[in-house]
Amino acid sequence: MTLADNSLAWRGDHLAIEIAEWSAPWRRHLRGHVRVYPTARAERLVALDDEARHVWSPIAPIADIEVVMTKPALSWSGRAYLDSNAGDTPLEAAFSHWHWSRAHLAHHAAIFYDVVPRVGMPRTIALQADDKGGLEEIPAPPATPLARTGWRIARAARADPGTLRILKTLEDTPFYARSMLAGELGGTSVRVMHESLFLDRFRAPWVQFMLPFRMRRIG
Repeated sequence: MTLADNSLAWRGDHLAIEIAEWSAPWRRHLRGHVRVYPTARAERLVALDDEARHVWSPIAPIADIEVVMTKPALSWSGRAYLDSNAGDTPLEAAFSHWHWSRAHLAHHAAIFYDVVPRVGMPRTIALQADDKGGLEEIPAPPATPLARTGWRIARAARADPGTLRILKTLEDTPFYARSMLAGELGGTSVRVMHESLFLDRFRAPWVQFMLPFRMRRIG
């Protein structure tokens, strides 16, 4: 798959991602590559709405990653996660908002997905993934409200009650936030990658006006 000068492709045991972009808001070269090594691939599609017009697949719930950038010159490695979403309609037409999180434990990962569609009932997806590619449904712990972002986006995440705290907000935009959390699951301390997406805000005219300044348009 290619998008302008960027590409991604499965090569044997890993996903190879080549990055050739420009940064924003300052126009500077962004060049490098990423290698994602899943411990196993989970072949499962999960419906996000009642009509299954939108699906989500946790392709590699547990993986290792290597990042080597030439512009700027930096590199790192660590734990990773890979998933995908697909649908027949724009996300903002199908959903009001969602919260998603993934926590890595010793030999498995816990994934929680709280989705609020525009039609139908809200749904909570709670899965445990093992390092062999297995996925099983698990009881979802209670949702805990978190502090709003700088753009006043509401956040909520699932873990043992009273244990969650925000370590760092990694991305804070008018409609999307990505955060690193700390908490406990089943009494075990975990780091949690978390995102909140508010599509009511995304489709607001003033946000749509701002998008071309942040995201390069192709074609």
